[in-house]
Amino acid sequence: GCGGGGGSGRAARVTLWATFLLPLLALSTAPHQEPRFLLPCALPLVVLAGPAATSTRFRRVLWVLFNLLGFVFFGVLHQSGVAPATAALPGLADAAAGYTMDKQSAAEAAVGGVGGYTMSK
Repeated sequence: GCGGGGGSGRAARVTLWATFLLPLLALSTAPHQEPRFLLPCALPLVVLAGPAATSTRFRRVLWVLFNLLGFVFFGVLHQSGVAPATAALPGLADAAAGYTMDKQSAAEAAVGGVGGYTMSK
């Protein structure tokens, strides 16, 4: 090991587990969660599990299939609505031209009005 002592490998594994678990626990408490928030946890997990995950041919094939599935889901299907939605924006802007939206103020709503949006041309 780098430290020359027998405990340095154990200390490195404990550090890797801490750098994986502590951010995972912290991110789990966040109200808005997305898979991309977990990316910082990936490196220590790969270092910890990598040798065991690729120790046999079956596990290597399973590893590749899992990553291809993740690529298809997150890289293609999950993002497939972005380009059509972006392309539709000019048409939506033209359809909404001439309309204004006014939000009733909180003070008006408290005095007896009903809060909400009103559209006028």
